[in-house]
This record gives sequence, C-alpha cells and structure tokens, in this order.
Amino acid sequence: MTTRLLTACLAALCAVGAMAQDYDITKIYLRNAGFDDHFDYTIDDTGNVAQEILDVDGWTKDISVNYTITGVYQIGTKKTFNGAAVPATAQDGSTNGGVLALSTGWNQSMLFYQAVELPKGKYSLVTAFYNSADKTAGKSRVAWLPNRQTEHASTLEGFPTGQWLTDTVRFELDAPTRGKIQVGFQANENSGSANFAKPCLDFVKLLRDTDVSKEEMDVYKQQLQTVIDQAQKAYGDGSGVGADDLLAAISAAKAVMDDDTATTDQVDAAVEALEEALDKYLWENPTGNMPTVTTNPSYARGATMAFGRMGYSGVTASEVTEQGFCWSESPVPTINDHRTTRYLTNNGRIYWLEDLQPATCYYMRAYVITKGRQVGYGDVIRFYTIPKGQISFTIRESNDAGANARITAAAQQAIDWWNNLTEMKGFRPSIGYNSGVPTAECSYGGWMSVGSNQSYQKAGTIMHEMLHGIGVIPWADTEWSRFNLRSGTSTASGSVTGSGLWLGDRVTDVLRFWDNNVTE
Repeated sequence: MTTRLLTACLAALCAVGAMAQDYDITKIYLRNAGFDDHFDYTIDDTGNVAQEILDVDGWTKDISVNYTITGVYQIGTKKTFNGAAVPATAQDGSTNGGVLALSTGWNQSMLFYQAVELPKGKYSLVTAFYNSADKTAGKSRVAWLPNRQTEHASTLEGFPTGQWLTDTVRFELDAPTRGKIQVGFQANENSGSANFAKPCLDFVKLLRDTDVSKEEMDVYKQQLQTVIDQAQKAYGDGSGVGADDLLAAISAAKAVMDDDTATTDQVDAAVEALEEALDKYLWENPTGNMPTVTTNPSYARGATMAFGRMGYSGVTASEVTEQGFCWSESPVPTINDHRTTRYLTNNGRIYWLEDLQPATCYYMRAYVITKGRQVGYGDVIRFYTIPKGQISFTIRESNDAGANARITAAAQQAIDWWNNLTEMKGFRPSIGYNSGVPTAECSYGGWMSVGSNQSYQKAGTIMHEMLHGIGVIPWADTEWSRFNLRSGTSTASGSVTGSGLWLGDRVTDVLRFWDNNVTE
C-alpha cells in the first residue's frame, strides 16, 4: 500500500512538472484588458445609475438594446449600477483599477469584443466576475469567436453573491487564426433585470502555452523605447527640478531594454516606473503659456448636481489638453480635489458637477490644463445645493414584457433626475403601459399611461408627464400655466397675449444660464 501510494505521488509530481507553463500575452493582443483607466465613475462618485449603456475604451460594443447598464467603474467607488455595488477590492485583493459593470434583463446580452489574429498554440481566456446583487441567475458570454472555425464559449451560468468567480475558456489553434475575443453577460430568461445577477468583470487575460516570440517581445520593448525617448526629450540638459530622479529612471529602463533575457513582466514594470517618473517631472516643470480662465458667474444647481460655464484666452485650443470645473467644500478648490470634464451642449458647453451632497456649501471654479502642464484657474463661486427630492413611483405591469422594461427603466431615470435636481416630495405617480394611448398622458395626482410608440417610452416623456401630475403643466395643457407662470394677459376668448416670458427671478436666471442668453 505504501509503495503504491509513493509511486502514485511521484507520478503526479512528474505530471505537474511536465505541464506547460502558461504565458500571459494579453498586452500584445488586447487593449484595456484590465479596465484600469478611462473610468466612467471614480472612487469619489456616489449615487446610482439606473439606465446607461456606455462605450468601453479599446472594445467594440455589440449591444442591440438601449436600456439597462454598462460602464467602467473604479474599484471601491460608492457609485452603484441598477442598485448593485462595485467591489471594494479587485480579484487579487488590491484596491487598484476598475471593473466593467454589466446589468440587463429580458433575455438580453451586453457584449463587447476585440478583433485579433492569434498564432498557433493552446490558449486560455481567463476572466473574473464579482456579483453583489442578491440574485445569481445569468450567463457568462466570454468566448473566442474565430471567423470560420467553431467558437469556444463559457459554460458559466450563475454568479454567487459577494464573491469573485473565475471563468476560463480554453481553445487550441493549429494555424494562425483571425477572430474575436468577446466578454459579456446575458440575462438568460424573459424577466426584468431585478431577477438577475449584476456582475462586475475585473479583467480579461489571454494566456498561451508557449513563451512570447521575438516579434511579440519587440511589441513590449517598443512601448518601453517610446517612453524612454519621451523621457530623454523632457530631461534635456538636466537643469529641471527633479532631473536626477528622472535620469535614474531612464537608466533603469535602458538596462531592461538591453537585457535579452528580460521577461514581459519586467518590461511592463520598467514602462510603469518610467512613466510615473516622467509624469512627476513634467508636473514639476511646466512649459508654455499660462491660460487665462474665466468662470461664468451664472450657474445652476440642484440637490446633487451643479452646472457651470467657462471660457479661456491666452492659449490656443490645440494647446489645451483638459478643461472643466473643480470643486470642494474648502474655499480654494484645485484640480487635486474633485474635478470634471463632463459637459452638456446648449449654446456652448455646460459643465456638469455630479455626486454632490444635498444641502451643502460648495466652492467651484473653472480650470484649464495645457500640454505643457500649465494650470490656469478662474474665479471661485460659492453655492449651496438644495435638499434632495423624495418622490417615488409604482409600475402597473402589462403583458408586454419589453414595454414594461423600457417604461420601468425610463421611470426610474426620470425619478432620479427629479430627486437629484429638485426638492419635491410627497408625490408617487402610478405609471403603466396602455397601447391605446397615442403618446403618453398623466392626470393631476399622477395616474400616468404610456403608449406603444417606443419613442415616448423615454425618461424625458415621463418627466414631462409628471409635471402634469403635480400641476405645473395642467392636464390637457390649459391656459393656467401660461397665464400664471409666464407673463401674459387672458382675453375674453381665452387666448393669452403678452411676451410669454417666464415669471420669477430664479426661473429667469436659470433659463438665461441654460440658454447662454443674458437678455431673454
């Protein structure tokens, strides 16, 4: 017995020793495979996203629906998607990087892919999912999709709550092959997103059983050489602040570059170290013209959002790498506090500050950053957010599952807008699908029906109809609102004459800000 057991153990050890090592070749073939930059929501963001399908840098979106959620969220952010939380740590236990958030329902799929050509070899496509929802149903759509041969797809169905789950797809190529690396999630039953997992995808790794070729290593080293060239140019005559530290980083990178035995991990580490040193040096030694920045004194604010306009001079548009607004609760905000470059367009850019705390004093100002790392600031504006709204809604379910999903998502988005922009409370509309309604309608008090035309099954429609429900725009659009909320004189025939301008200083100020017009 002992002899047989020892023999079996030795055989197992020999088998393990004979197994081929998997080499990580991800960076050769895939962009943004770790979802570690280009965040849609960062560590400082809060609130919930109810409906938003965003692009992902490096990946092609293959999604047919226009509701539910995709986006890249930084690890540890308080921002939730469809009510689901993002994990506090990555799959490896670190707090770095980001995840691709995925949520849908009604048998729909949220898919992204990259087209590649892979050489002969045995491959493993490895991903990791985290699900914070209390439901576990759903299907992984991770797959290798060759252009002509049989696809190799994940068989994973089910995502445990509150833990990381690794998903691996293996395939072998007997010749160079073109195809797609695909990732995604499918709600594989015909019911709403509340009944499915809401997974976060941490990374995509492509492994092969043979080490990188010289040609593939050249791809890695070319990236390192590019950063070395950039650093040497910035170093110049060595007279800048922190030049010694930059020179040391350049020397270390060159040593890796000249090492024929260097591994891909060592090249990656050298690139990261030199990029960090170069970035620090450039900020310590700004060059070029300083922009003159103007913060428009007009602004708008809600409970968790604020909006501002800006302008600049002294530099050309081609010199500017970033412009936006920064803010804090301290009187002198800088780009090292909160900042945003996100904007809406209406007669110019309207910059959008998000995830503020209700009923709080803030300070904001415009900023511009140039290619030479010069940072210019405009004047500071102090403002107060208003208390957050407290309205909700109920849905009247119908037999049309698709309409239910679209209207529910639109209603949630509309309610989120009103709660985050106003302090309304005590209003709870009942919203449902009615195929006999041409567009949409809502009576005073909040009984709302949305018709079969999908162009009206949108958040904007729900928001408009809610105004009927609270009486701002009376049902059937009577003359009341035009007479009481805008300047005009009611005549015997029931018509209204006059300028038609909205009454009230606050409304006028907001509309003038929004339209970028100081007179009308």
